[in-house]
Order: sequence, then structure tokens, then C-alpha cells
Amino acid sequence: MTEQENIDKLVQATTILNEYRKALTESVKEMGKNMTQLDARVRHVENNGSIKNELNLFEERLNNISTVTTQKLDKLNVEFQRLNQEIANKDNQIGEINTNMASLVEGVDDAKSFKVAVKNFVKELMK
Repeated sequence: MTEQENIDKLVQATTILNEYRKALTESVKEMGKNMTQLDARVRHVENNGSIKNELNLFEERLNNISTVTTQKLDKLNVEFQRLNQEIANKDNQIGEINTNMASLVEGVDDAKSFKVAVKNFVKELMK
């Protein structure tokens, strides 16, 4: 091969190398874009995972609040039933007191009538 042929081959090889370098540069740029998009997707997935974790924690807190509320309502219901029973007992006591009062009133009326009868009897005796 002549020197000119060697130079021509070298120019061709350099041209091919430059084309490969351009193609490689474009590929690297495209890979960079893809990596940026991939990073964004990973962050998005991480954020969604974080959001999902937050939602799970929120749901857990709501369940805890619901459990505590149910327990408090159960305690209030027991107390309410106890108070209702106490009121029923007091109502029964009031009923007994009213019955006793009515008996006393009848007794007083009977005593007054007896007193009047005794007075009248005494008056009759004194005549």
C-alpha cells in the first residue's frame, strides 16, 4: 500500500470513528435522559410508597381511635344502664313512700274521725 492509500484508509477510519463517537454521544445523551426519567419514576414510586405508608398509618390511627371510642361508648353504656337501674330503684322507693303517705293520710283521717266520734260520745255522756 502506498502512503496515500494509508492516509485514505486512516481518513476513512477516522470518519468511521467520528460517526461512532457521535452515535455513542447520542446514546449516552439518550441514556442520560432515560436515567433522569427513571430517577423521576423511582422518586414517584418512592413518594407513592411513602404516601401509601402514610395512608396505612392514618388507617391504623383511625382504627385505634375507633377502638378507643367503642371502648368508651361501652363504658358509658354500662354506666347509663347502672343509672337507669338506680332511677328505677328510686322510682320504686318513691312509690313505696307514696303508698305509705297515703296510708298515713288515711290513718290521720281515721284518727280525726275517731277523735270527732269520741268528742261527740263524750258530749253525749256529759248531757
